[in-house]
Amino acid sequence: MFTSKIFNHVFSLVFFSIISVALVNCGGSGGGGNTTAPPNSSKSIAAFSLNGVAGTIDEANKTIVVVMPSGTDLSALIATFDTTGSRVKVGNTAQVSGTTPNNFTNAVIYTVTAVDKSTVDYTVSVLFQRLVINEIFGGGSSLNSAFDHDFVELRNTSSLVIDLTGWSLQYASAIGNTWRSVNLTGSVGANSYYLIQLSASSTGGAVLPTPNVSDTVSVSNTAAKIALVNSATVLSGGCPTDTAIVDFVGYGAAASCFWGVAAAPNLTSSVHSLMRTVSGAQSKNNAVDFVNVTPPTPGS
Repeated sequence: MFTSKIFNHVFSLVFFSIISVALVNCGGSGGGGNTTAPPNSSKSIAAFSLNGVAGTIDEANKTIVVVMPSGTDLSALIATFDTTGSRVKVGNTAQVSGTTPNNFTNAVIYTVTAVDKSTVDYTVSVLFQRLVINEIFGGGSSLNSAFDHDFVELRNTSSLVIDLTGWSLQYASAIGNTWRSVNLTGSVGANSYYLIQLSASSTGGAVLPTPNVSDTVSVSNTAAKIALVNSATVLSGGCPTDTAIVDFVGYGAAASCFWGVAAAPNLTSSVHSLMRTVSGAQSKNNAVDFVNVTPPTPGS
């Protein structure tokens, strides 16, 4: 009886030892079982910005849209991005966040590769907040003026609403170095106008449409310089080159500064305004971008 108990005890130990070894070989760390996790397939772009401007990511359609200020040079913008993939390329060029420049004049395809070698493409497009000085009237303080105030009209030619918080319209005389600043408020709707009412007439004229903002700056009806600036910082110098300048118009033969090869023409009378040759179009050449028109058309 005693021998039988010993035998049974030994048999049990051996049996359970065999089972334990089998289990280890099937699924343990020392066996031949396959416990390695499959390669990671994650390959998204979680955040994307250009020159500090964050893009809107549509994960479902794999698109990214970045809205840049008007006038931004798109030829060599540097993207900062976060990705869950192992690498990112544009064409055959490896992309380093915050380092690699690309030309965004047209849409750019970012290809993200996962650890498991699968890929996904994101299409990055840049849209402009395109706001320009569209019309200038300086006859408001002259006899027989067409309107009872000077004015400057802006036009938003983009499909985006543009917030003007912190923006300004700035004015200097034709050869002046001192600028007067008008702080802008509110926003400009897509494909809409923004009217800035300036110095009042003492001789009558038609009442301006309701302006978006008002000031008392007197606009010359012969020659001057006007800048649209996406900052409230007052410009300095006769020909400023601040990067915050979105649009600039020097008009009249006496103007010491202008965009392009020559100044826009003089305002010829108190019933004329300077108007874009093609409304809203900007070639950064004041001489060809503007023409005298009559009657002035504020707000339209």
